[in-house]
Amino acid sequence: MTTLNEVKEFLGQKHIAIAGISRKPQKFGNAIFKELSKKNYHLYPIHREMVNYEGMKCYPDVNALPPEVSALIICTQPAQTTGLVKQPSPGISGRYGFSRVLKMKKVSAWQPKIT
Repeated sequence: MTTLNEVKEFLGQKHIAIAGISRKPQKFGNAIFKELSKKNYHLYPIHREMVNYEGMKCYPDVNALPPEVSALIICTQPAQTTGLVKQPSPGISGRYGFSRVLKMKKVSAWQPKIT
């Protein structure tokens, strides 16, 4: 289970990538993006096909992110989530994934915990 201290530590980072941005406005990744952008985070949307989202450049995958990105929020389908968790990304120290029932899980690049 994720603790409040882990969440606070994660949100203490200011350069956060979000995988799960969608063309469908009601998707959860979009809601997270909008909420964090209101709080002045530097956000990096990840979508393999979109060129931009909300006026910001979209990155096709984790490996294309700039080096200042230190955290990743994953709001994707389970098959995509597994791939994102396993992608090497030396600058990213924290990864959080959200399941369809919106349980927040800290995930490791080596031992994914996907619900």
